Amino acid sequence: MNLEHLITKREQVYAQAAEILARAEKDERALTSDELAQHAELLGTIQTIDATLKARDAQLAVEVATAQPAQAARADVPGTQDTGTPVTRTVSPLATEEYRHAFESFLRSGVVPQELRAHTVATDSAGGYLVPDEWASLIVRKLRDFNVIRPLANVITTETGILHIPVEATTGTAAWTSEGAAYNESEDTFSEVLLDAHKMTRIVKVSEELLNDNRFNLLEYIATTFAESFADLEEAAFVDGDGSGKPRGFLQDAALGTTASSTNAITFDELTTLYHSLKPAYRSRAVWVMHDDTVGALAKIKTGVASDLRYLWRESLREGEPRMLMGRPVVICNQMPTIAAGEKVVAFGDFSYFWIGDREGTQMARLNELYAANGLIGIKGMRRTDSELTQSEAIKYIATAT
Repeated sequence: MNLEHLITKREQVYAQAAEILARAEKDERALTSDELAQHAELLGTIQTIDATLKARDAQLAVEVATAQPAQAARADVPGTQDTGTPVTRTVSPLATEEYRHAFESFLRSGVVPQELRAHTVATDSAGGYLVPDEWASLIVRKLRDFNVIRPLANVITTETGILHIPVEATTGTAAWTSEGAAYNESEDTFSEVLLDAHKMTRIVKVSEELLNDNRFNLLEYIATTFAESFADLEEAAFVDGDGSGKPRGFLQDAALGTTASSTNAITFDELTTLYHSLKPAYRSRAVWVMHDDTVGALAKIKTGVASDLRYLWRESLREGEPRMLMGRPVVICNQMPTIAAGEKVVAFGDFSYFWIGDREGTQMARLNELYAANGLIGIKGMRRTDSELTQSEAIKYIATAT
């Protein structure tokens, strides 16, 4: 795999995509359908190249991790020492054990070895350091544990700039045409969704005693506490954020499926109406998303006479099987509104049309002086993300009566 060729090609494709937008902006006009299609194709090529580069980095990381124990074992066995022939591998500076230890040293003491200060990929002009690759993966895993929307959505990672996503607004139609008559002219029309980068921040204060205690797993603690707080904040935005200084939630642009007749209850008939309001093409991958209190209220609905009452919702009780409703999984999200007047209480749809755009890397900085008078060190964390529902008809909801 020719790495330089891939990087060069990516730069060329990006320049072509940027030129299309610049041309339209210069003419003060919207993109034509041909330009939108070409721009989408170029973005697809960039994403494919990025995925290839990430796969290559992941493979190198596995090779290094596999080679280190084997190399150590050979050194301990007579006659199996290295031959002296140098082996060159290209590894991200952030993926090395050296950088991981240096990062922990930076958190504990604020001191970074001089040779690592030269790795400008790991630091910005404000003195912040990108977390090690291994630790960044830990944060991502914990975000998926705490955040139920991320696993449902289409999550992409970009480096810089605003991501333009062409979206089909209307679909052209065909027509029966008599012999010799003119062909029917009907074009698809496109709109555009933009993914920007909204910043989440937090400062965690750690005592000097804990920083100096090597038995305290500082990296695990920092990863967990930042992951939990970032996940809570972003999930609330993914559900109903207004897009002003934060991501835009799917409830902002989802389509109304039905309105409940009551302000404080929903019925199975209304759930059935919501189910069938979604096009069958979306239903095949759809999930229900609702607050745990709403799930509890639905689970209590009974039918029959007093001597023979039965629960309407008979879910599987077998361990390991997901909660199901009308054959589709139920996801509990406690950022969804609870049942009250005028609330969007149940969402049903294909969440792969909900896009989350993350910026590369979680950044940390150590604040040495701000809390020093109290014997504390501040650790400042920052992560950037955005979200948009790309097709409103892909997710529908029940709104209670007002």
